[in-house]
Amino acid sequence: MSTETRPRWARPDWLADPILPIGDAAVFAVFTTIGLLSHRDSFTAYHFLRNFIPLTLSWFLIAVILDTYGKDGAARVAANWLLAVVAGVAVRVWWVGNPNGRALWTFLGVALAANGVFLATWRLAMGWARGQRPRQDTTP
Repeated sequence: MSTETRPRWARPDWLADPILPIGDAAVFAVFTTIGLLSHRDSFTAYHFLRNFIPLTLSWFLIAVILDTYGKDGAARVAANWLLAVVAGVAVRVWWVGNPNGRALWTFLGVALAANGVFLATWRLAMGWARGQRPRQDTTP
């Protein structure tokens, strides 16, 4: 539903159809789990949350700003992905204290690539299941 056709007081689209935000959060949970297991890091609630929260919180805060769930378009999701992963990595580095130097750039690259592939796969599968084709964003 377009924001132009709904009253300001209407429920946001992500509340009316929560499958996309739930799936997006699941993508970040998968990324976090794979990261912890691949680095043989401790798999505790604390270790999971210190990696999951910065990315997921960044994603949803930027989604509100960009109205990612209110307006269609691959460009809007791509912008959300780029901004949220960069912000999430920055917050995680501030919280955890690493990685630094060259390892930071490697981590950022892996986070961008992996989350991009996971999000694209999830979003395309969901669109296919709903009988939708990806559309280009037509709003400025």
